[in-house]
Amino acid sequence: MRSGIGLFKGKIFLSAVTLFLASVQFSVSAKGEDSNLEGKEDAVMTFKSESHDLAIEIQGKRHFLALNKIQHWDVEVAQIDGEAFSEVEMVFDGGMPSHGHGMPTTPKVMKQTDSVFVIKGIKFSMPGVWELYFDIKRGDTNVRLTLEIELHYGKKLKILSARFS
Repeated sequence: MRSGIGLFKGKIFLSAVTLFLASVQFSVSAKGEDSNLEGKEDAVMTFKSESHDLAIEIQGKRHFLALNKIQHWDVEVAQIDGEAFSEVEMVFDGGMPSHGHGMPTTPKVMKQTDSVFVIKGIKFSMPGVWELYFDIKRGDTNVRLTLEIELHYGKKLKILSARFS
C-alpha cells in the first residue's frame, strides 16, 4: 500500500498469488521459492474491500503463521488508493469456533501511527481451522475483516475465507 509511511516498502517477493472471494480481493506473498507462509519472517497478506474503501496489509514478523510459536504482526490500514487514514482504531481477536475456544494468548494491539499497528503475542496452539477478527473503527464506521485459515504442521497455509462486514 502507498501510505507514505514506508513500513512495507523495499520487500522483494519472489512468489505471490492473488485470489478473489466474494467482494474481497486478497494477495499472499512470501520471500523465497514458494508461497508457504508458515514460519516466514518476510510474508505479507493484503485484503481489500472496494465497498468499504479499505485495504488491510498484514506483515508477518518472526514465526509468521507457525504453530506453537509466539509471533508479532505489523498491520497497516489504508484506503484502497493507498492513502492513510487520519484516525483509525483496531481490535484483534481470534479462535477456533469448532473447538469452542479463543486464542491461547491475549494478543496486544499497539498503535504505531494513525493507521499502522503492531499486534504482539499471537499464538496458534494447535492445527486446524482458526478464525481471526480485525475490527476497524474509523469515525462512525465499523468494519470487521474475518479470516478463516487452516494451519497444519509442514503444510501450506489455506485461506478458507476472507470477508468484510
